[in-house]
Amino acid sequence: MHFYQRVVRSLQSKELLTQRDTVLVIAGGATDRQVMQTAGLKNVTISNLDYHAGETQYAPFEWRRLDGEQLELDDNSFDWAVIHGGLHHMAIPVRGVCEMFRVARKGILCIEARDS
Repeated sequence: MHFYQRVVRSLQSKELLTQRDTVLVIAGGATDRQVMQTAGLKNVTISNLDYHAGETQYAPFEWRRLDGEQLELDDNSFDWAVIHGGLHHMAIPVRGVCEMFRVARKGILCIEARDS
């Protein structure tokens, strides 16, 4: 099982992340879609600056064009903000983390293998 999936399941097992929670995935792609779907989450929005393989790649989840360093969203608009392997693509990664804290009510999940 992928580390990302294990972390999501751990949050679920501790009832920190529930089926009712809204989740915003930043710099998302096919891996995020798979992890969220496998976890049984329903209220997921996957965002990125562009479609990678067309709009249907993210179904059954909503897709939005959002810049992770300047999210055009209200404060506390999602329960969770998640990014997996996307911070190193940002010009100023700390802006992305700050934006995640701003839009998330319950928590953020950042998984990054690169030391940016």
